[in-house]
Amino acid sequence: MAKFVRNFAEKAPGLDEALKITPGQKQTRAARQTRFKAVVAIGDYNGHVALRVKCSKEVATAIRGASIFVKLFIVPVRRGYWGNKIGKRHTIRAE
Repeated sequence: MAKFVRNFAEKAPGLDEALKITPGQKQTRAARQTRFKAVVAIGDYNGHVALRVKCSKEVATAIRGASIFVKLFIVPVRRGYWGNKIGKRHTIRAE
């Protein structure tokens, strides 16, 4: 799996995207502490996807950490046919 992740990162470096960045605040005795949560998705348009969340004090650190973290959890998505068998496999199985 490590070899696959390394090859995936080398071949497709630009296929990860930050989907959402949300700020969250925590009240302490001294002041409010703001943290940012980044949601990042990655995929290669060939049946491999991953989605991860990372929280940090800075936006850039949250995005960078999530993009590194997401590459470790790539899973294959099984596709098939629904209705008829014309063309390539295109449908994602849902329960």
